[in-house]
Formats: sequence, structure tokens, C-alpha cells
Amino acid sequence: DIAHLHTSDLAWKQDELQTTEIVLKKITYLAAKEQWQDVIQLCKRLQKENPSSGESYQLLGDAYYNLGNLVEAINAYKNAIRFQPNAAWSYYNLGRALSQQKTWPDAIIAFQHAFNLSPSLPNIHRNLIHALEQQAIAENKIGLGAFYCNLRKLNEHQNTNLEQAKSTLETLDKISLENFLTSNSYIQFPDVENPKISIILILFNRAELTLKCLQSIAQN
Repeated sequence: DIAHLHTSDLAWKQDELQTTEIVLKKITYLAAKEQWQDVIQLCKRLQKENPSSGESYQLLGDAYYNLGNLVEAINAYKNAIRFQPNAAWSYYNLGRALSQQKTWPDAIIAFQHAFNLSPSLPNIHRNLIHALEQQAIAENKIGLGAFYCNLRKLNEHQNTNLEQAKSTLETLDKISLENFLTSNSYIQFPDVENPKISIILILFNRAELTLKCLQSIAQN
């Protein structure tokens, strides 16, 4: 009976996939009951059996986030993304945790990834706008009237269709480029003597897309 679940009573089965599915359901149940310490214990135990369980890291991050342990939450969300790179919620929750730390540049990148993967995530526009605003304020920028105007327009896209999503994404990319060029930020690639892969970029005079591409390569 799942209602009487206790972490010490779990019987681990040899079939890893079946075990993972069953345990994730039990962790999700515990999370719904906000039993965060049990969630943490069970997630860690599952990860010993299945280290690549991205969903368990997502749930682990949620537990740490709700307990106010932002450092561990961020680490967990990053691991979730490592094993599930297309998990929009992991990027979204990573952005929330980074925003709590006021690490605005990284929060912006996380929210942008979440938006790219799923533009209809609840409050994604508002959270991204807030992070962009706070980053601009932190850098004490001058003459950002157009910048804030674009941000206010983005907030109107609550029911985003495909064309609106494209328009919003283009605006976000241009804002990101402006933010990058007017800051002291830079993109650093590791110096690898024998790279496993070479990438050739064909540019089309779209600096905002070039920046986005380079950031994605550097991150991955």
C-alpha cells in the first residue's frame, strides 16, 4: 500500500526498468505529500541502482528547492538536464533556483532553454522577463527604454500560438544579444588538443542566432 510507504521497506527488484518505474511513482507520491526528506532518501537510493535516472534528479531538485537548499537543488537540476537534455521543466526549475540565488545570467540561459523547449510553460514569460530586468538593473545600464518595452510586450503572450512563439523567441534572442554585447560577458571554449568533433558554422547575418548557437555549443 503506497500510503504506508517507508523508504526502509522498499524491496528492490532485479529488473532495473521495472524498479525505476515503481520507485519513481512512489517518489512522486511522497513529493505530492511534501515529504521532502523521504523524497531525498529514496531518490538517492534509486540513483545508486540507476545513476542515469533523469527524472529522479528532477524530483531530488524539487525536494531540495522546497527545503531551501538551493545549492543542492541546482546540482540536482543540472544532473537531470545531463540525462534528459530536452526536459523543459528541469531547465525551468533550474532557472527558478538560480533566480533565488540572484544568479541572473545563468537564470536567463536556463529560462531561455525552457522557453525554447516549451513556450507554454506556466509563467515562463514572466520569470524570464524578471530575470532579464534584474540583470539589466544589476549592470546599472542606461537607456533601456526599448529594452523594457520589449519585456512588457513579451508579458502579453500568455496564450502563445506558433507565430507568437516565433515572434517572442526572436525578440528574446535580440534582447539576449543586446544584453551580451553591453556587458563584460564572453564565451570561452575549452582548449582541446585532439577534439572528437569539428563544427562549421554558416552564418546568415543574424548575430542573435550566432550567439545562441555558440552559447549552446559551449554549454554542451
